[in-house]
Amino acid sequence: MYKETGNVFTMPENLFHQGKPFPPPEAVIVPRVFKYRPRRSVAFESSMNFANIIEAAGDRIRVSPEGKYSVDDVMKYAMSDSSQAHRCNTYRRVREQFDLRAADRANFGPGCTTPVATADELELLLGLLFASRRPVGRPRSTRCVRPPTLSEDALYVMRYSHDPNYVKIGRSRNVEGRRASLEAGQNHRVEVLVIFPGKGRLEGRIHAHFDGCRSALGAGREWFAIPASDAAGAVAKALFDMGAA
Repeated sequence: MYKETGNVFTMPENLFHQGKPFPPPEAVIVPRVFKYRPRRSVAFESSMNFANIIEAAGDRIRVSPEGKYSVDDVMKYAMSDSSQAHRCNTYRRVREQFDLRAADRANFGPGCTTPVATADELELLLGLLFASRRPVGRPRSTRCVRPPTLSEDALYVMRYSHDPNYVKIGRSRNVEGRRASLEAGQNHRVEVLVIFPGKGRLEGRIHAHFDGCRSALGAGREWFAIPASDAAGAVAKALFDMGAA
C-alpha cells in the first residue's frame, strides 16, 4: 500500500479507498495539533430563557421542597464562564438597580443558604439580565470628564494684615486656596496684593532678583522685606526687565 523510499513512506497517487482518495501523507503522519481557543469572556446567553435552561440542565438545577429553583444554578447556565462570586455580585446589583424584593432562601445541604425563586421570578430576572448586552452591574458614570487644563501657575504677592513691611512671593494654580491655607489657624488675615497670571514659572528668577531682601526672621524662603505698598510695582518692574511683562 505504501512504497518505502529511504525512511519516508509515500503513497501512490491513484490509490483509492472505498471510492475516496486517502488523505495526503502530511495528514497521516503529522500528529493532531490542538488549536488554541481563547476563553470566552463572561457574557449572558441572551438566547436562553428559563425553559431552555431547565431543558439543558435537567436535575442539575436544585429545587427546594417548596418547588422553588436555585437562583445561582440558573444563573450559572445563563452566564457563561462566570465565577460564583461574579454571579452573586451580579444578582445583588440587579436587585438594587431594578428594586427587586429579596428572594427566599433554602438550604440544600451543609453550609450557607442560597436564594431560590419561582419560575416566573426567574423569567423576570433573566429578562433583566438580557436587557443589555453588557452585564448589569454598576451603572456607567454620567459625570462630565473635565478636559486637562492648560493654564499655568500664577505668580502672587501676599502679606499678613498686621505686617506692612514683609511680603510673600510665590506661585500657585489656585491663589485663593493658597491664601486660605496660609490664613487657616492664624490670628490675622492674609491679603493678596497682586496676581500675575501665567507667570508662576518665573518664581525662581523673581526670588533670585530679590534675594538681597529675603527675610531672615523665619524658616520660610518666600518672604521678603519689601514694603507692601511697593511690592506690586517692584515685582511688575522685575518681570518687565526680564521681558516677561
